[in-house]
Amino acid sequence: LSAAQVRKGVNHLALTLHPPAPTQQKAWSFVYDGKELPAKPWRRDKGSSRIHESIEKNALLLADRGREVGDYCYYRAAWGADPDTESVVEARVKVIRGSSFLILTNGISGERVELSPEGIRLFHHPKLRYAMDTTGGFHRYQVTLNGADLQVHVDEVLRIDAPGVLAPRDYYQRNEVAFGAADSTKQG
Repeated sequence: LSAAQVRKGVNHLALTLHPPAPTQQKAWSFVYDGKELPAKPWRRDKGSSRIHESIEKNALLLADRGREVGDYCYYRAAWGADPDTESVVEARVKVIRGSSFLILTNGISGERVELSPEGIRLFHHPKLRYAMDTTGGFHRYQVTLNGADLQVHVDEVLRIDAPGVLAPRDYYQRNEVAFGAADSTKQG
C-alpha cells in the first residue's frame, strides 16, 4: 500500500502463515557404502600385519587383532568442516567385539566416538556415554558437530548431547573424518 491509501481506524491487516515448503535433504559430500574397500577420497593408514579387512555381505569388516604399537587401521578423508557451522557424519556399524572409533576433526577441535559392545562414549569426555548392545545388528550413528557442540543420534534418537565439548585442541588441527579399528593397545 502507498501511504495515501492508509486511513486511520479503517485499515485491517491479516497475516496468514503458510506451512513451509518441504526441504530437500542435503546431499552428502561423499559416501562410502561398504560394497568394496574404500577408495578416494579415503586414504588408509599403514596399519600392520595384524589388521584384517575384507568385504563380507556388502559390508567392510575391519579388524584390529593386535596390541602392539601400530596395530590399528583407519580410513581418513578430508571433509572441509567449518568449525562455525554444522557438519554431520553418519555411519551404519555393527560392532563384533573390541573398540572402534569415528574420529571427527574440524581444524580447531575434534572428538572420537568410541563404539564397543557396551555402547558408545566420547573419548575426551568418557562420562558422556550411552549403554546399548552394538553387536546385535547394524545401527545408524549420526554425529553432528555445530560450533562447540556435539550430538550423537543412534537410529534417529538423541543419545549423547554434549554442548560445549569441542574446545580448541592443538592435536586436532586436521580437518577430516575417520573410521577404523581400535588403537595400538586395544583390539576392535
